[in-house]
Amino acid sequence: MDLAADATPDLPHQLNGDWDGALTLDVLDFSAPLISVVEVKPNKLSDGLGQCIAEMYATRKKFEQDKVYGIITDGEVWEFLLFEGEQLLIHSGNCHISNVTEIIGNIGYIAKEFASF
Repeated sequence: MDLAADATPDLPHQLNGDWDGALTLDVLDFSAPLISVVEVKPNKLSDGLGQCIAEMYATRKKFEQDKVYGIITDGEVWEFLLFEGEQLLIHSGNCHISNVTEIIGNIGYIAKEFASF
């Protein structure tokens, strides 16, 4: 698994810019499947929701992924999202850094989901 910062894929409707970060399973190549990561100011997770959804949408179109995961974090609190088909699902309950096992578990779950990609 690799964490990279790269340009968000250019798409119609002004969806362009840089990812705050993107996780990829390939350590040598920035390629699908990707997980969008958005960093926000402390206690402002909701401020990153629109950006994360836009990055997930851009990832979906550029890399033709039907299932796209997103993470919004301020470094202490982590929120996990899934964009699949026409549905956006937000994990019920945020994960706090004090429970790093849950955060790693969620990221591990996503990696397993993409293992056969």
